[in-house]
Amino acid sequence: MRYFFLPLFFLHLFFPFSLFGGTLEIGERDSYWVLPYCEYAPIDNMNDTPKELSHTVWIRDKKELELNPKNRGFWIKVKVTNQDEIEKKLFFISKRNYVYFMEYYIVNKNKIIENIQFENESIDKDNAYNGLHRIFPLILKENEEVEIFFKVQSFNVGLVSFNLVTRDYMTKFYQDYSFFKGLYFGIMIVMMLYNLVLYLFFKFFSYLYYVLYVAFFSLYSLSYSGYLHHYTNLSTTSIEVLFSVGYVGFLIFVGSFAKELFFSGKGNGFITRWIKYIQIYLLAMLIFKVIFIYQNSFLSIEFVIMLQNMILPLYYILILYFLYEVSQKSNNNLALWYLVSWIVIGVIGFLQLAAFHNILSLENGFDHLFEGTMAFETLLFSVLLSLRIKDIKREKDEKEKLLIQQNKLASMGEMIVSIAHQWRQPLAEINGVVMNLDIDYQNKKLDNERLQSHLLDIENTTQHLSSTMNDFMDFFNHKKEVNHFSIFELFEHAIKLVQMSSREKVEIVYNMQSDIKMFGYRSELIQVLLISINNSMDAFITSKTKKPKIELSAIRKEDYVYFTIEDNGGGIPANILDKIYEPYFTSKPKTQGTGLGLYIMKIIIEKSMLGELSLKNSEEGVVCYFKIVNLISSEKILV
Repeated sequence: MRYFFLPLFFLHLFFPFSLFGGTLEIGERDSYWVLPYCEYAPIDNMNDTPKELSHTVWIRDKKELELNPKNRGFWIKVKVTNQDEIEKKLFFISKRNYVYFMEYYIVNKNKIIENIQFENESIDKDNAYNGLHRIFPLILKENEEVEIFFKVQSFNVGLVSFNLVTRDYMTKFYQDYSFFKGLYFGIMIVMMLYNLVLYLFFKFFSYLYYVLYVAFFSLYSLSYSGYLHHYTNLSTTSIEVLFSVGYVGFLIFVGSFAKELFFSGKGNGFITRWIKYIQIYLLAMLIFKVIFIYQNSFLSIEFVIMLQNMILPLYYILILYFLYEVSQKSNNNLALWYLVSWIVIGVIGFLQLAAFHNILSLENGFDHLFEGTMAFETLLFSVLLSLRIKDIKREKDEKEKLLIQQNKLASMGEMIVSIAHQWRQPLAEINGVVMNLDIDYQNKKLDNERLQSHLLDIENTTQHLSSTMNDFMDFFNHKKEVNHFSIFELFEHAIKLVQMSSREKVEIVYNMQSDIKMFGYRSELIQVLLISINNSMDAFITSKTKKPKIELSAIRKEDYVYFTIEDNGGGIPANILDKIYEPYFTSKPKTQGTGLGLYIMKIIIEKSMLGELSLKNSEEGVVCYFKIVNLISSEKILV
């Protein structure tokens, strides 16, 4: 790999520019780092040319520049000499990032022999190289010495870096550059599509936020790297807007993703509120920046960038602290990995930010390290998320099973009163038989026939008690077993349970042309019928229906059995019809309903029985339709 910046980058970090200086001497090498040979001067008038710079004082350290606040422009000067006896054809390469305007002059013996101007709108689409860099040709005759001047307006006060290279080197560099850029964008696009599929499949908003922050970062990278300049017909103003939108969108959805995936609601509400406030602030700064971009107000744009970047350290610290809290309090390894990855990304990002504000001096290639780290984070975290899917799904299934069982237990509290009521009369009958038995015995009338009659009465009554208890024990059975059963018997059992547990006089009938044999979850199907029937019973009370009636029916078609439960209880209000399946949503007072009935009903039918559920209003009430798979004639496997 022949990246020209790597060796010089590390040298740059340890040795200040003051150790360099003088004239850049061109010999046999194919790449030269120009920055150590540069001198700087502020621009008083943007119309000046090198002819007006004869009395200018040049300085070596750009940090000492006092720029004119009206234009924030500066000159860069470098002397170049050809040491060889042959003509040299070279190219200056400068990255486009953050540079608003650049003009290039070649001066030989105080005479301008070349002048090239690059404004934002100047994009050479016929150039074989992409729009990330500005390329300036330089032809040096044998032993020739020239002065190079660059007139620059930049959105920051940081260094503008140059490399002087041969055509062969530049061609090789762009081949490597394009390969790694293609690899980077390929990874980002694949991971973005992968997480989008996960969102569509699992409906977890954390995946959607992850897709959005990767998408916005990709938009930022495409704008920053120059690909939008080179391969689209968009105006530069539009690309600047897309660059800003990508940058801020990336920052906002990084925080949103972390909050959505890890927010527990315990102890970190204060942090997440401040993350939200900063996101609103960043969005406001984006709006102002876009306005100023369209107004072409250079100084206003620079001021907004400064305000935007000032808040980033706090935003970053809040996200890291939030992740630290989650990883420690919840022992969440995923949050810990995310914390570590964003510490690395944050360090690299803030080094770039420091270079932007001229606090540090970094070579231009440092941003490739940032993009590479982001690609690695995207790849790694997508893998970690996919591994986490099984745990999330298992936890969700366990919670749903718990809700189903809790629904049964909640019904037990209501039914226990009914059991006592159902048993009161049979127990009184047994007590009466025992009293008659005692009277007959005392009066010496207890012959064998009379004794057998009394014992038969007691046996019949206790058998009824046992049957009642079996009905309830069957319903509250925790085991999820697949059984053979009859739909006719199922309806009879469900109606019996309802009639035992309800004191309301409701006509419940069922219509079946012939009995249907099934193989499936009998206990859970009874629970579905009871939820639907009890909802109808509640509707009768609310609507004060005079002649309440519930009709049950079932039809078998191919691999499915289709059920219909219809009542005349007045129907569901239209304004809540789209919310009835939401957990904990109820139209009844909180003391009279949990809002879990239809939610549990939907889970049982669609997940446990591979079926479908729908509720519609009829002329008099509600019609509940659902179908479930019948394993007798199907190859499907219930979960």
